[in-house]
Amino acid sequence: MKPAYLNLIQEQAMHNCTVTPAFSETVTTYTCGNEGCTFKAEFAKTRFNMVSPHTCFTINYPQNTDLMKEGDTIVLSFSFDEIFEVKLKSGQRYDARYGQFPHDSFIGKPYGVKVQNNRNNGFVIPLRFQPVLHTEALKRRTQIIFTPDISLIVNKVGLRPGHTVIEAGIGSGSLSHAFLQAINPGKLYNFDLYQERVDQAQLEFANYSDNCISQQSNVLVDGFKNVPNGVSDLVFLDLPSPELCLADVIRVSKPYSHFVIFLPCIEQIHQLCAEMYKNEHFGSVEVVKMNYNAFEFDNRTLGALQLYRGAKNVSDAKKFVQMRKVAVGRTHTGYLVFSRRKE
Repeated sequence: MKPAYLNLIQEQAMHNCTVTPAFSETVTTYTCGNEGCTFKAEFAKTRFNMVSPHTCFTINYPQNTDLMKEGDTIVLSFSFDEIFEVKLKSGQRYDARYGQFPHDSFIGKPYGVKVQNNRNNGFVIPLRFQPVLHTEALKRRTQIIFTPDISLIVNKVGLRPGHTVIEAGIGSGSLSHAFLQAINPGKLYNFDLYQERVDQAQLEFANYSDNCISQQSNVLVDGFKNVPNGVSDLVFLDLPSPELCLADVIRVSKPYSHFVIFLPCIEQIHQLCAEMYKNEHFGSVEVVKMNYNAFEFDNRTLGALQLYRGAKNVSDAKKFVQMRKVAVGRTHTGYLVFSRRKE
């Protein structure tokens, strides 16, 4: 029971909540430590199931239940690099090389459990929708910004709930989902040159209909249409010639707000910086490139030498855990240019 209890503590710590009472093998029900909260979790077989939700806070992103239901978008994890998104609809099924998985076999079950295929010879683990998983699973309409770059942007800028972000270049929506999670209930204004990408974004961002405003516009020519002056805490551009819209970036930005640009080519950075240095409204410029390396652990056995098998005081084969580097398909993604607006 203790591993399940530790998992429960870690899960509640993400919501800044504590669990009471202290661990005991005889206690199977735990509650939230915040006064007046009605949260309750009960132990069942190998895990704690939530009996009643928290009332000391609300979760709006993107579901507020431990059980999957029809209409939910879930993430199916077959392995660490085989992740797919599915919207549940009763009567339909998902076909994979691991078998056929009827949607009804997910509905009503908790996230994180093994769900068997229709022949019980393969399984998948359904996970709750999260931006980091969406980045891995999404169908790419364009080249995307990957999780290492996303995490650097969100943390270096210091995005927090209530901030306003302007994004030009929706693409596949990878970064947009991360912005929405970081600033909720703040506003995200995003723009794209192609109407079909805007339409698809509006469908995907349905959970944030009050928080996200997607528009079709060529911001290099028309600027940030319908965005009030001085509202943005961050302007992010993923465009080929961002120096053409610097004037409108200044218009929509708050004093001392952040300005971040993603560029794949060093020559584009030279052109952008040359224009920014001419403008008195921008401070210092920092260019960052992320190098992504992946590692995994595996078990190895070091066998005993034949020469010493009959000798005394010689240890037998040794088992140990080894960390090794894993080949990753992508190499160079792009450069991130960070700057801030002056007063």
